[in-house]
Amino acid sequence: MYMGEYPVPLRRQVDGSYVGSFTAPVCSTGTEMVWRIDLQQGQEALESIPVKMVFRVDS
Repeated sequence: MYMGEYPVPLRRQVDGSYVGSFTAPVCSTGTEMVWRIDLQQGQEALESIPVKMVFRVDS
């Protein structure tokens, strides 16, 4: 199920890592939805990222 796009600005930290935070929408069909995060710079997808990030909300 497509739940939309949520731009999340990332901030570079002193150690070179990046952080950002957002509140994911709640899925009304259950708690087992797996979310995929695709990184972009502007409108362009970042293709050189070696991993795709996912997260899941457990009740």
